[in-house]
Amino acid sequence: ALRVLALPKNATPLLFQYNLRIKRRYTRTWKKRKKKRRGSVRVNLPKNKRKLLKGNNKIIERKFFNQHLKASTPKKRWVGLFKWPIPNSRRRAKSFGRYRTYILGKNTIIRAYHRGIDISRPKGTPVKASNNGVIAVAAHYSIRGNAILINHGQGIYTAYYHLSRIHVKVGQSVKKGELIGRVGTTGLSTGPHLHWELRVNGVSVNPDQWCRYLFPYKFAIRLPRQARPIRQSSHNNNKKIVYHITKKYNANIFRSNRPENLRTIDQFE
Repeated sequence: ALRVLALPKNATPLLFQYNLRIKRRYTRTWKKRKKKRRGSVRVNLPKNKRKLLKGNNKIIERKFFNQHLKASTPKKRWVGLFKWPIPNSRRRAKSFGRYRTYILGKNTIIRAYHRGIDISRPKGTPVKASNNGVIAVAAHYSIRGNAILINHGQGIYTAYYHLSRIHVKVGQSVKKGELIGRVGTTGLSTGPHLHWELRVNGVSVNPDQWCRYLFPYKFAIRLPRQARPIRQSSHNNNKKIVYHITKKYNANIFRSNRPENLRTIDQFE
């Protein structure tokens, strides 16, 4: 059985080095890309919204949601790819993971990175379930406004915040594409939009990736059928794998969700 794991955005990178020695010569140029720092987005909160971040409301609400988002049930309920809760909204969605600076006054500033995707739509726009699951939370909260959490099983949750209306109840089973609520601007919101999150065992991940790729999948090596392993050795914690490649094909290492085109590392070790 496979288990889905996620890394938080602020996690320290851990590097693994793989040395591949190919019998026949093939050339490929690798370019080192510079890290691009995404600029911080400044959010000037109106006076009537600033009071929501004062006191213990934020801490209490965060603990409550973290308890739900870290809870895991063994049964897998989601099927296939996830869907955007509002169709044809990818172009209007703001990017996941950008840092935000909330201005509460002259001397009060709060910085945090955005854990979801904001979809700007008019108030009342239908919001649909991204995949099959069970409603874990469906109520109003001071910061998240009218909020819905869907438990998709095995620690996978999707969250829908700032809704104007909620059409589901806790414990209700929903199907992919079923109406669950409508876009609004409740809670800590400056305009009508849907805040959409996807959590893996409590860790925020980009929901759009789950709409493009099937999970879980293994890190895999894609090789032509003519390739076969000749010798394997490990030295100084670096794995060295030697392959025989015919003239006709190259070896490509990549991550893929297409099992018919790949063979996992486990099959060569």
